[in-house]
Amino acid sequence: MASKAEVFEVMGKLQECNPLEFFRTIDEINSGMGYIMLKLYNAKEEVYAIDLSNDMQISRARVTMLLRKLIYKGFVVKQRSKLDARKEIITITNKGRDEVNNIKKKVLDNVTKLIDNLGINKVNQFLELSKDIRNILHS
Repeated sequence: MASKAEVFEVMGKLQECNPLEFFRTIDEINSGMGYIMLKLYNAKEEVYAIDLSNDMQISRARVTMLLRKLIYKGFVVKQRSKLDARKEIITITNKGRDEVNNIKKKVLDNVTKLIDNLGINKVNQFLELSKDIRNILHS
């Protein structure tokens, strides 16, 4: 069993290294708006709000809120379907494509920086250890 001193030491070290700063950039692409933009960026066929809701396993209301934010930022647009006027097709704009490319570049730059400075072995060890920690905490 870990001692209180060990626990506080680990907590202190976690605060020092602030991993959220790095992972926030990576997570942008996986979070709600980032996921929607990436899905639209890679879409080979029409995408509807219901598709996003099902893929993300979130409510239609939550998808609608995320889409409003993306529309406001100019990253996506909605158009009425010509086949079914009740449905709206969601597509990514050129500005949205540029944003996805920028986020991807940031992620690639950060991962490259990690590998260049720590080496691939340490990075892989960290990832394996992170997976083990996640599994322990979610069991």
